[in-house]
Amino acid sequence: MKTLVLLMVGLLPYVVVAQRTAHETTERRENGWGIVKDGNGERIRKYFSPSPKMALEALLAERGTTAAKMVLRQKAELRLDSELDAFADDLARLVLESSSKEVTSDALMCIGSGY
Repeated sequence: MKTLVLLMVGLLPYVVVAQRTAHETTERRENGWGIVKDGNGERIRKYFSPSPKMALEALLAERGTTAAKMVLRQKAELRLDSELDAFADDLARLVLESSSKEVTSDALMCIGSGY
C-alpha cells in the first residue's frame, strides 16, 4: 500500500502536465507565426513555422534556404508526407525551370540536406 501511494505521488506532476497539454490550443497566422495557448486562453509560447509556400517564395526572392530547410526538417511542426512530397516536387521544379543560378543552387542545397 505504501508503495502504491508513493507511486501515485511520484506520478502526480506528470498527470498535471498531461492535463494541461490536453487543453492547449494553437493559433496559426498566415505570416508563419503560431501561438500556443493554455485552456484559459493565456499565451504559453510563440513559434515560427513557415509554410511550404512561404519557403518557395523566399527561395525565389533569393532570401536564403532557412525557411525551406525548416519545412523539410519539420523543425517547428510535423507535416503530412503528401505535403512534404509536394514541396520536394516544387523544389525539383525550381531546379529544372529557374533561370537564376542562386535559386537553383539554393533549391539543390535544400533537397540535399532536407531529409
